Amino acid sequence: MNDRQWTICVAINALQWTENDIKTIWLNGLHMPSWDGQFCSETVCAIASASENTNKFMLSNYSEGLYSKYKNSGRISPVPVPGAVVFFKIGNTSVPNHTGLIIGVTDYEIITVEGNTGSYAVRLHTYKKTDKSIFAYALPYYDDIRL
Repeated sequence: MNDRQWTICVAINALQWTENDIKTIWLNGLHMPSWDGQFCSETVCAIASASENTNKFMLSNYSEGLYSKYKNSGRISPVPVPGAVVFFKIGNTSVPNHTGLIIGVTDYEIITVEGNTGSYAVRLHTYKKTDKSIFAYALPYYDDIRL
């Protein structure tokens, strides 16, 4: 199993975890008002830390900061792929303010695992690829994807 497949498995395994689970496991009890970025960061980093890409992970508590790190590293993708991070702009904002991990892609939809969606738990979501809230896709440094 490669890095990207492991990341998807870790994300799926986290389904139903609560905000408190995430804070206890990954944040050492710290309060983070926007823990979706931390969930995506830590899921990808958990896998990257076991690979040769340990010096290249992108870690941020906030979606905007995480997006900036991917953009500045040239890791923005024009298409969604399983294992990618998806950035959303929700509400009246000019910057991404929510993230998810893509675990599946069909001809018309993306399937994501996300934290901090109002349910205080990690949940599965499906979006049309044309959804106006989708801002960008970013590719972590996986061993099977090159930009």
